[in-house]
Amino acid sequence: MQGIPMFNIVYADKDGNIFFISNGLFPKRPEGNINWDAHPLQGNTSATYWEEAYSTQELPQANNPDCGYVFNMNNTPFNATCAEENDDAARLPSTVDARPGDNNRSERFMELIAAKETFSYTDFKAIKFDENYPETCHFLRTIQPLFDLDEQKYPEIKETITRLKNWDKNGAMSNTGATIFALTVDHIFKKKGISDASFVLGVQDLEESLCVEAVTYAQTFLLKHHGSLDVPYSAINRFYKDGKDYPSAGFPDMLNVSYSRPHDGGGKFKLKYGDTYIHFVNFSKEGPAKIETLLPYNFTEEGAPQLELYNKKELKEMSLDKEVILKKAKRVYSPVK
Repeated sequence: MQGIPMFNIVYADKDGNIFFISNGLFPKRPEGNINWDAHPLQGNTSATYWEEAYSTQELPQANNPDCGYVFNMNNTPFNATCAEENDDAARLPSTVDARPGDNNRSERFMELIAAKETFSYTDFKAIKFDENYPETCHFLRTIQPLFDLDEQKYPEIKETITRLKNWDKNGAMSNTGATIFALTVDHIFKKKGISDASFVLGVQDLEESLCVEAVTYAQTFLLKHHGSLDVPYSAINRFYKDGKDYPSAGFPDMLNVSYSRPHDGGGKFKLKYGDTYIHFVNFSKEGPAKIETLLPYNFTEEGAPQLELYNKKELKEMSLDKEVILKKAKRVYSPVK
């Protein structure tokens, strides 16, 4: 129907079919020297007038690639499977690619999927909960001056620089290097007036003086609020709800994602947004043999049971059997007008 302006769809079924499509209503725009990204777009000229949209069959897609997988990480739809079986980006104008290029999540996924020939169901879930930036991370390359600081040149922050250099690019809750990195990068972003988009686009013109200032800030912050440079990431990265706070892991644009901000000057970061709905299906020849889901930040009167599962990288099993659903239901009711 193409009733949705833009929505990525990945599909799988019991017969082993897999499919990806960058679905939506993409206009066939007239040629010419027009800045289609202008806001607002000029509307008092026929130069920007279009009458036809690309059909479903013309949209970027990958259907049953021989390499056995499709994916999307809000990256370019022309990288949705193995390189040799991707759709041809040259056959459509650039305006159809709503998210040109790759990001940290797609780069990391490609690293992980290339590591083995076959994957078990457990292996596949481990990919989702991965907490590492890719080796090819564009963002980390642009902030390399931070990791190139000479600790001998700055003895007053020597220990903090050393810890930062030894950080393994991991955002697990127990990781102490992640804490220093989070504080340092947050300071750099504030000083340069840049947004979370820089975790994908990178940081331009990072000066050594700002790197030193940021590391100094991180060191001062940790010693003031925690009395140590070795503070687990979960101690500062928290999720607040109903007067309680819970530990959190991950960084922006990681597979296990977390976007946080400093909170009330109290030595902690407050989760702004993170993972939404997580859904795994293990198929047999008859259909879905096992379905596991999670909505991490869904709360009940009892608290945050799904967030606690999420922090342990576990999921809850879901049934399509009506009797099982009714038996386990917390409440059964009929909607009324």
